[in-house]
Amino acid sequence: MTRKRTSGPDHVTRRTVLAGAGAAAAMAAAPAFAADENADFQQGRDVFTNGTAWAENLQAQDLFNKALLAEPNLASAKAYLAHSYIREWRHNWWSVSEADCLAKATQNAEAAMAMDDHNADAHLVMAIVHLVKGEFAEAEKEFAAAVALNGSPGSPDLLAEVGFGEIYLGDKAAGIAKLEQAIAANANHPWWYESALGWGYYQNHQYAEAVTTIKNLKKPVNDVNLILAAAYVRLKDLPSAQAAMAEFLKGETWTIADESGAFFKVDGDEQHWLEALSAAGMPAGAGKTPQPGP
Repeated sequence: MTRKRTSGPDHVTRRTVLAGAGAAAAMAAAPAFAADENADFQQGRDVFTNGTAWAENLQAQDLFNKALLAEPNLASAKAYLAHSYIREWRHNWWSVSEADCLAKATQNAEAAMAMDDHNADAHLVMAIVHLVKGEFAEAEKEFAAAVALNGSPGSPDLLAEVGFGEIYLGDKAAGIAKLEQAIAANANHPWWYESALGWGYYQNHQYAEAVTTIKNLKKPVNDVNLILAAAYVRLKDLPSAQAAMAEFLKGETWTIADESGAFFKVDGDEQHWLEALSAAGMPAGAGKTPQPGP
């Protein structure tokens, strides 16, 4: 699916793709966020977690770099810096080249792992790097390690992101369960928990639940109209599907790719998504596959 910028960077919404599944290997427990005492890291993480725009992603990068200047071996800051480059790559926000952006994500993720291989954030983002490359076995291994290191009760954000990833890896029921658990554990959770849950419901063929979840979002962003459009198609409500797609396309220019998306492990999951988007009125063409999410 291809995206063209239509009104500057701030119209672009956030879709973080994460993956993870399977039983974790036995590992020594460690805090998910061992860098909580670093104010710049805390602020950068908050901006990144709650943001929806390119400008916020750039602000988060600046804060992570500032944290690393003060503490060069802060693995969580390095991991989140890698995460920000993945988001930049996925949204075509890169200012140099797409390949350079993904290379920066990979380099920073590997550096975070080298700094502290018992850091949950480092394993989390290393898994994301593997996922966007379609390296599913490696992604599952790293996400399992992240879950083991997250501890108990651990970070709801990490739990939600792993649940979201399990949807792409084909284990929709497990992903939905983790997202529901994260929502219950974090009363002040960011908006994307429910967005990811709505996506999970759609991919699990729970279309009415998907519509209800998305329509009840406290902070709806443009991308969630994709989930609404697809769910309405499956519910045989074509007028509502077309209206949701038209609303999405007001702020975005996308086309459906003929190529297979790297993020779907299970055959048929991507087609289940793309067929509904096409029926709702999204144009066809070459490019990246559309991915909803936080």
